[in-house]
Amino acid sequence: MRKISLFIAALLLVISLHASVIVSENPTADKVMIPLFNSGKTISLADFMKLNPAEYKSITGTKLKFKEKVALKLFQRHFKNSINNDGTVNLEKFHQDQDDVKKFNLGWFALGLLTGLIGFIIALCINDDKRQGRIKWVAIGWAAWIVIVLATL
Repeated sequence: MRKISLFIAALLLVISLHASVIVSENPTADKVMIPLFNSGKTISLADFMKLNPAEYKSITGTKLKFKEKVALKLFQRHFKNSINNDGTVNLEKFHQDQDDVKKFNLGWFALGLLTGLIGFIIALCINDDKRQGRIKWVAIGWAAWIVIVLATL
């Protein structure tokens, strides 16, 4: 039960970290500011991509817990897709990726919950713009299935 509550807490942390950025056309990653977890400080997207837990501690004065370290790496991976090769931020993709990941999708969650690995493979085979959110919810459903199986043993 503790693992479930930690998983839900980590999920809520990841969802709450999304920032709303309103700027003109495709700014550089140095000019896009995002909040730094729940510290009340902001950091540029370029600096966030290079951030590691030790640097986070030097900036905020607080040490990251394990789930926050995982959330940091997940967000860096997520935001990496919205930065173009020339260093500009594709705002359309930045906002679209945020929306796809945040929205709960009951259908894909149920597929992962009911079919497990097969549902995950199905989600991986479909390649479109909403793939990242779909894989996330199938994986969460599959994880819930694993927790249920382990709880019944």
